[in-house]
Amino acid sequence: MRSLGIHMCVVDAGKTRLRGTNMLYVYAAAILAFHFSPASSSQQHLICKTVEDVFAESSNIPMNDTAKPRPAAATPVDYAKIGKLIDEKVALALKKVKFQGKGMAEITTKPPPPPPGSQKSCEEQKGGLFNRSKCYIIPHLSSSYDLTYAGAVAECKKYGYLLAEIHGLVHQKALENYVQIKMPDELYVYMWLGMEYKSMTSKMLYRSGKEVSKDQFKWHRGPESISSKKNIVLLVYKRYPTRGGVYNINAASDKKNGVLCESP
Repeated sequence: MRSLGIHMCVVDAGKTRLRGTNMLYVYAAAILAFHFSPASSSQQHLICKTVEDVFAESSNIPMNDTAKPRPAAATPVDYAKIGKLIDEKVALALKKVKFQGKGMAEITTKPPPPPPGSQKSCEEQKGGLFNRSKCYIIPHLSSSYDLTYAGAVAECKKYGYLLAEIHGLVHQKALENYVQIKMPDELYVYMWLGMEYKSMTSKMLYRSGKEVSKDQFKWHRGPESISSKKNIVLLVYKRYPTRGGVYNINAASDKKNGVLCESP
């Protein structure tokens, strides 16, 4: 079954007069469409209009969906809001600087301090040596003999520390190297330590009560077998490190250059 064909010609139900050339063109197109349409003659219907009518109707066709929309009206500038935002930014920037005379310098935010007892805390915060899970510091060191044993204990106590103890030759060498870095440009210095020498047994005694052989340490001289010389100091040479070592002295009468402390 063929589909219904609808064709346009120049004969209109409401028009009785046809005009010149326009009429001929539209009429010819209608005839061609009528004969060559796939629909049969009984199914074809002619809708006849003038050219003027066709163009008049085309002007009334609504705009399709693809037409571009009109641009939106520009939003008015809120200068008061912009000014307030600028003031806030300037105030925030001024908080990060400090005045120095006629100029300004930026304030650098310091990172939080490392946890106490850590290697970073020992080395960066106290300038100490982290060894054997302890922090070793030198709170007092001078070029003169001005520190008693009691004064050395007090210096360590300021930090919650104790007089340092040495545990073997490797540990002793590490402490000597640390003192060499910190000591002034002197030939040598004496540092108070926390062990004792027991002349009766020829052994070293720790705070814990443990005794170890004197041969586990490098001695500068001695040890002297005098009961009153029970306290231990560490002698450190600046330019001749092999000459140093520990030896026992009388704490009641001696003063030394400094003290070596250790964390609990």
